[in-house]
Amino acid sequence: MTNVTMNSTATIATVATNNDINVDSRLNTIIAKHDAWNEGVRKASKQELYAVLSECFSLMMMVKVERGYAALNKKLDLLKVQYNSNTSLPTRIVRAVFKHDRRNLSRYAAIIKLAKIEKVTAETFIAWLTNLGGIDAARQHYAVPKLVAVSNDDLYKAATDHLRGASTLAIVSGKQLANVSETPTSGYVVSIARVNSAGDYEIVGATSDTTALRKAMLSWGQHVIDTNKSVIAEDAAKAEINGLATIMSAQAA
Repeated sequence: MTNVTMNSTATIATVATNNDINVDSRLNTIIAKHDAWNEGVRKASKQELYAVLSECFSLMMMVKVERGYAALNKKLDLLKVQYNSNTSLPTRIVRAVFKHDRRNLSRYAAIIKLAKIEKVTAETFIAWLTNLGGIDAARQHYAVPKLVAVSNDDLYKAATDHLRGASTLAIVSGKQLANVSETPTSGYVVSIARVNSAGDYEIVGATSDTTALRKAMLSWGQHVIDTNKSVIAEDAAKAEINGLATIMSAQAA
């Protein structure tokens, strides 16, 4: 039993030591690259900045995968980098690397977090950031748009515009709609269909009541707007993926 305990302790110590070495070595390398960029062609080469950020992103992913948090914190302590339990992993890393550029720490940490959210890889990080036009453009690209309230008039218009050109699903004689005594001036009625055992739809309710119709039209208008937003977002995502693939192909060639 004693030998098992000693072997386990030795294994844990070895893993911890390897983590220390990996984090220490990689962070030293990134800091050296940053210093070379800072003291050299900083303003002339955004690509070198992106390369440093890519290394920071790669280190963050390594720490997450290898559970090297203790090793990173140990290195940060040696570098006298300030952090606490609430400091995010990207922020800890960029504070260690970008010691000459404190004004942009939040921007750099934010773009690394964004890359992780968007499932960017270390290999595609630079192309992804370049394709989007840089740090600020990338953050703006993925920014959650402020919700703009859509007026009831706009919702009603969206519904009527859509329904005016919609394909006919079925035709029911007006005489069969017992609840509707006369043709409504709006040109629409609200109906409710029940699905029967055969999978067919049976109209069991219909009304031309103005209030009921307006509520139904507003709901349909919101549905139309939401659907259009989803299609636009999907098309934009496809365009971005295609653009990134084109850049990667060009670089490979």
